[in-house]
Amino acid sequence: MADIIGFSGLAELSGLALADGIFISKQLLAHHRFATLVKVQAVYPGDNQTQPTMVDVLPIINQVNSVGTQQPHDTIYRIICARHHGGANAVLIDPAVGDVGWMSVGDRDHSKVVANQGQQSAPGSARTMSLSDGMFFGGIFTAAPTNYTDLRDGNHSSITNKSVKHTASGAGSTIVDTATDTGSNRTNTRTNDPANKQIVDTATDGSKQASVIAHADNGAEITATDGTNVATVNAMPNGVVQIIASQGVSMAAGALGQGSAGGGTSALAASNGTTTPPTGAIGEFVTSGLITGVSLSNGVSKTVCSIPLTPGRWDIWGTLYFTSLGGTTNYVLGGLATVLNTYPNNLTGIPYPDMYVENDYVYGDYVASVGRTTLTISASTTFYLNVNVGWTSGSPKGGGILSAIRSG
Repeated sequence: MADIIGFSGLAELSGLALADGIFISKQLLAHHRFATLVKVQAVYPGDNQTQPTMVDVLPIINQVNSVGTQQPHDTIYRIICARHHGGANAVLIDPAVGDVGWMSVGDRDHSKVVANQGQQSAPGSARTMSLSDGMFFGGIFTAAPTNYTDLRDGNHSSITNKSVKHTASGAGSTIVDTATDTGSNRTNTRTNDPANKQIVDTATDGSKQASVIAHADNGAEITATDGTNVATVNAMPNGVVQIIASQGVSMAAGALGQGSAGGGTSALAASNGTTTPPTGAIGEFVTSGLITGVSLSNGVSKTVCSIPLTPGRWDIWGTLYFTSLGGTTNYVLGGLATVLNTYPNNLTGIPYPDMYVENDYVYGDYVASVGRTTLTISASTTFYLNVNVGWTSGSPKGGGILSAIRSG
């Protein structure tokens, strides 16, 4: 057999004995397909578990005969489509009609493997290298994407014209998003933590920090600190808002902002116009109600009504009511006290004469306001509305109402 080295052109045209074999081999290979470009004509979404996604495709490289006449291909039906899928992990992307992609061709009929849901099987027929045994990989020429993830240049961007949804399920599952600028020691973090029924947003800059914690069953917390001073707002599920402020120093007991660690707590009650602020909340209202017909003794101090108050800052006011004051009534005295049946003339912390009434020679039914004052108390205290009436004849009756509202 002659050597064909140095022959310029197709080997089958060399005139050598080997040329016939080469020509026959090429003719046989021409009837086999290995891979080609195709355009998607229809899509049949699957679940990639029992049924793969399939597509109808049209090969877009025309057939050409020996004289150069072109012949377009027909549609190839139900070609399996590859996905990025490994174990229980997957990127779910199905092709769309009009996508152009690469179709590789299997060397054997794989129809039975598809029918048996991926189980080991015999070839479905004797065909080899057929376009019917193709697998589609898209896409090469497609429409401009509107829903995509961009990982170029070290960035990670997710872009969509619909919705973004992150779901984590299973025991102890969380979703944590953290951005850190290592050059400036700044970090922003969001933690979705269903196990603790909360979402936490935190921003830090060195010793400075601001955070928002939303609890499913305990309200919410907003805290800001510059490393020394702290301010916190707690929104509780019962409608109470607590404000905690600290400047790094302890505050006096009973003061607005008083607390156990140099901070302070003031309860602000949320109301829709019908909800009464609860005990301990700003806006808490305490009243004796109107008391009337209290028997009096001439020149003797007498309590006509009272209210118990817990520690805090209170606005207190009252009104005195008298009936049957005769023409010989010499005087009417009244005011706030912390001692039962005692005329309050030197009560520490209660301003004089704001909470007192002193009138001489009053007649008939008599009403007098005892003013309004603001007091801060450090321990639970009962306040009394006391009176002292002097007369030479008659049988007067006393009464009144004492009220307070928490302001801190």
